[in-house]
Amino acid sequence: MEAGASPCSLSVGVLAGGKSSRMGQNKALLQIESKRFIDRICEELSGFSEVLISDAKKAGAIVLYDPNFRKPHLKDLPKVKNYILYNIKNADIVKGSDEDFELIFGTKTEQETFEIIKKLNPEISFFYTKGALGSVFMRENYKIEFLAPKIEVVNTIGAGDNYNAGIIYGLVNYCKKFYNNTYFSAKKLLAQMPTDEIKKILNIATDFSQRVCQSSENYITV
Repeated sequence: MEAGASPCSLSVGVLAGGKSSRMGQNKALLQIESKRFIDRICEELSGFSEVLISDAKKAGAIVLYDPNFRKPHLKDLPKVKNYILYNIKNADIVKGSDEDFELIFGTKTEQETFEIIKKLNPEISFFYTKGALGSVFMRENYKIEFLAPKIEVVNTIGAGDNYNAGIIYGLVNYCKKFYNNTYFSAKKLLAQMPTDEIKKILNIATDFSQRVCQSSENYITV
């Protein structure tokens, strides 16, 4: 570092979801010197997630949050629920599965879940996935359901991540088409997006997710 230069700022996000299918146990909960791996990381990085989200929003980015919360993590819910709520409050898009939200909130339907989420974030755009039953997009007084085509499932590892990638891919294509890559307001973009464009994003996200479910890999190529 040059003399007089300011130290760089650093933001870090910790990815610690999923079923740990290949590991055979929850890798985040493995212990090093009697302390769980995830606890060590969070202690070192305390406060960085708030900085990461804040910096992203200041830069005009769309913040998409997926809690990716699974049954093996349930005993840790009291420790992490405030982080989940913070992320929902500060996201532009929340995407999650019926399994995620049943564990986090005890809800059984997309409407029950949306009622809780919109109280935290009234302007939220919400994607709710239901496995073979398809997915739903919701905003205040607005709902689109998308039925998933029937497929032969090989494995489900990476399905949620690839659904998220499909949302992002669809948004990027929409921005290129209508905004010519210029700066835009995330909330304005999502609030004004027409129904046919939202349906395209639901279709792309579902396609990405289903393609990985029909493969032994946990990713796809575009």
